[in-house]
Amino acid sequence: MNIKINKFKQLPVKIHSPELSFHHKLQINLPIMNCDLALYFKTEQNEEKCIKDICFELEGNLEYQGHIDLYLQMIEGRAIEALDRVNIKEYDYFLRDDVGQKLFEFYDDYLYEIIGLGEYIINYLKPSENKPDSKILKENEIFSTLSFSEPVEYFEEFLTKYIYQHKDFHQFEINLENLEKSNMTIECPENEKLKAYLKEKLSFEFGEFSLIFR
Repeated sequence: MNIKINKFKQLPVKIHSPELSFHHKLQINLPIMNCDLALYFKTEQNEEKCIKDICFELEGNLEYQGHIDLYLQMIEGRAIEALDRVNIKEYDYFLRDDVGQKLFEFYDDYLYEIIGLGEYIINYLKPSENKPDSKILKENEIFSTLSFSEPVEYFEEFLTKYIYQHKDFHQFEINLENLEKSNMTIECPENEKLKAYLKEKLSFEFGEFSLIFR
């Protein structure tokens, strides 16, 4: 990942200590980063139920432990209901020394996998409330009429939900290239199984589009 500063090589502060006690332990396999993550945390009821004292253990590839550590620092104290609404732009902003200067030159698949940890926590804590038919779009929103940046952000959420954790498709690079009225242009590899899967899930999440693959 091409970054402008060296924050991610600092010693992690959220490493698990066996002397501490926690309410929850969540095991997650992260196929893109090729590692196994254990999250330890408590929950606390304030106005909303919140994450507290979250920390982690990592086995396998340790290259991105600094990214995970900083993400966990960012969500500490957050309402559980809001964890799946943390996006890459917020993570980038959280890490900046100069708020006007982007930290990342580009966003890659490893970063999306880290941002997706919030959804793992929600699904672990509230499995019965996370029904498979729940949609990314808010009620009454129409994908094709959203402002310029919103479709891109929703498409990032789509990739996190359906692609980055998929055992067959997580390695593929997929981009929303263009959205114009009822036409959606997607850049993706020549893989018929992947294209059929994208058609099904995009139709479910965002409605009927004429899909163009490039």
